[in-house]
Amino acid sequence: MTHHPLQSIWNSRASDLPQPLWAGVVTRTHTMEGPSPSPTAKRRVAAPRQAPSDDFVGALGHGIALLNCWTDSDVWLTNSDLATRSGLTRSTVSRLSSVLVDLGYLSRECQRGRLRLAAATLELGFGSPFASEPVAGVHSELARLAKDLDVYASLGIRRVDKIQVLDNVPSPLHPHAVALDVGGLLPIFRSASGLAAFSALPDSEALPLMERVRSHYGGRWNALQRQLSTTKLEYSSKGYCSFVAGLSRDVAAVAVPIVPAGSEDIFVLGCGMAATDFHRERVEQVIVPQMLRVASGLAEALDR
Repeated sequence: MTHHPLQSIWNSRASDLPQPLWAGVVTRTHTMEGPSPSPTAKRRVAAPRQAPSDDFVGALGHGIALLNCWTDSDVWLTNSDLATRSGLTRSTVSRLSSVLVDLGYLSRECQRGRLRLAAATLELGFGSPFASEPVAGVHSELARLAKDLDVYASLGIRRVDKIQVLDNVPSPLHPHAVALDVGGLLPIFRSASGLAAFSALPDSEALPLMERVRSHYGGRWNALQRQLSTTKLEYSSKGYCSFVAGLSRDVAAVAVPIVPAGSEDIFVLGCGMAATDFHRERVEQVIVPQMLRVASGLAEALDR
């Protein structure tokens, strides 16, 4: 196992710090693959991370792709909206949406025929052991980080080109500084958590992901590519990723990826703060060692 330069700092302090409790954390987790929709842009259904096996069911993959068409700002979508966002034909979308309505995953508006996600979709995620048990195990640790370090602490998981927030805790000194609600999505290339997850990806996944999204960034891609190279170097040499003034000019963040053994999932532990409070020495000597402690405990629990 590679030891980062901060490992000695972390090891020297770990014995003096309260150790996290991880009882009941699940031993195996899964993510739902699918494209992350743009509200207006037409796009094709994203390919799975691995080549489909012989028993891959295309209709099931298309149905899940429809459920991924909703963004944080959407309530109602039409079949036309779903066809545009998924890249599927209107007739295919009509058949699939009818099945999803019958199964209770979508609700249809009687008057106009529009569709919205139903409560049953929550049972696929945040009502399952996959989401609830890791969150239950780490929440107290997030609260401790938020209080001791005066940061916004969060736990997320990679979903293709986004990071989905599983839990978050604001600093008691800044209780309203919550960037995203639970379930919210962060862009993988424009957030510390996203860059941390990207840095932990093997080249076999990272390179195709870059190719899929580069057209979205257009003329900004060259600068972003330089940022990705810098971030990967930071992660390989120091064990964490930082991003100052990324999504907001006033915010900075630090993130550590967590990759359970034998799993394709990538969790991310993040700490956000005001950009004016981001001091490299404090980050490396105070914030990151405590984050590594929590990340190590969660990784061990998920490996069991």
